[in-house]
Amino acid sequence: MPLDSHAHLQMKAFQEDLPAVIDRAVKAGLELIIVPGSDIPSSRKGIELHNLDRHIIPAVGIHPHDARKAGPGYIHELEELAWMEQVAAVGEIGLDFHYDFSPRERQIQVLREQIRLSRRVGKPMILHSRESQPEILAILREEEGDRCGGVIHCFSGTVSEAEQFLALGFYIGFTGIVTYKSAAELKKVAQIVPEERMLVETDAPYLAPVPHRGDRNEPSFIPLIVEELARIRKTSPEQLDSAIIENTRRLFRIKSGDS
Repeated sequence: MPLDSHAHLQMKAFQEDLPAVIDRAVKAGLELIIVPGSDIPSSRKGIELHNLDRHIIPAVGIHPHDARKAGPGYIHELEELAWMEQVAAVGEIGLDFHYDFSPRERQIQVLREQIRLSRRVGKPMILHSRESQPEILAILREEEGDRCGGVIHCFSGTVSEAEQFLALGFYIGFTGIVTYKSAAELKKVAQIVPEERMLVETDAPYLAPVPHRGDRNEPSFIPLIVEELARIRKTSPEQLDSAIIENTRRLFRIKSGDS
């Protein structure tokens, strides 16, 4: 039964029909959906969704876009949430030098603080890295991010960068982008990442895979991503799906029966 390791189900895009979205995911065979936070309110919302539906597993964190809004004491409030048993990870955290919605200096500061938080609570990270892979690699080495590990969510870097993240013990997350014809470099990455270090995710409501590109993305589309990865790697979707499920459970310490 496939897992979606990253979907923003607490967003407004799902406000009107979330029960139907979850129902479609379950009918598509999904067992669990990891819902990361982007700020304190969305992190709390993810926990609330878990309390309503055990298919949802929350993560808590401050997205780089929202780093500028992280006021004094935010890390203490976030830590209270991160210690909660139902919270699987610290995320979505990282750097985004494409949009620069938050000053880079503040993004870096908030990232460092959240890596240290991840180490304190002993939970993995969900890392956002857009046009900032060299900087994140350097920070992870300086902050000993390999001690808590995690996944490079929606990986968009090069083969060389993927190899460096793998060398630090991180997993690589693949989204619907891998189904796009324009994603030549990402398809190369999909060929070299060891099977035991791959995760799949929708990043819903964004980045719907072909043939739904341009539509609202949702967890029920996960099988399309697995099928494309299996095609690229010349293996069966069933075999790859089984490995990815095990990887997701291992990384986020999710036991069978937690859903």
